Amino acid sequence: MTKRPHIETLTTYALNANKPCTVYKPASQQELSNILSGLYSKGEPVSIIGGRNSFGDVFFPAGHTAIDVSGMPTGITINNNTATAMVDCGVKAIDLADKLQQSGYYLPAQSGSYLNTPGGDISANVNGKDSWKHGNFYHQVNSLTIMLASGNTVTVDKSSPELFNTITGGLGMGGIILSAVLQLKKQPANALLCQTIATN
Repeated sequence: MTKRPHIETLTTYALNANKPCTVYKPASQQELSNILSGLYSKGEPVSIIGGRNSFGDVFFPAGHTAIDVSGMPTGITINNNTATAMVDCGVKAIDLADKLQQSGYYLPAQSGSYLNTPGGDISANVNGKDSWKHGNFYHQVNSLTIMLASGNTVTVDKSSPELFNTITGGLGMGGIILSAVLQLKKQPANALLCQTIATN
């Protein structure tokens, strides 16, 4: 049974605008599919929200309806043979970083926010402090599974560049990211190599 939506006042990241919206918060793919199918049939514009950290406030609804995916599954499965992680869209960046560190890995191009979700990072194609070396988040994504507006799911990788590039950096326009396989880097150590330069 799909939970009823609630009315919530959504506020932009910059706190410069707010408005009451009907917010759906699915806890499973089936719930999400049911919600999308109903909204799709009405032709209703919908905003997708997760960590709510978009600097450009792209999560802020143009209309008055939003789907909050922060209640979706939060699984993280690490494959040591391929140095990859399968992550669900409800995972928070801080939990992912913690799990990876415990396993001896890190994920390049992560932003500085600990509340981001993988879906949001992919949709915005975020960059991190090491993106000059490892590229934006796009370069860390091997494949992703999305749910289309119709409620159907599809898995796509870089062998289908047109669809893959539509989703990565697409700000949620092409579909809702359910999960992704991310390429990890081996963590060389838990220490930092520092150099001190004294100046007047």
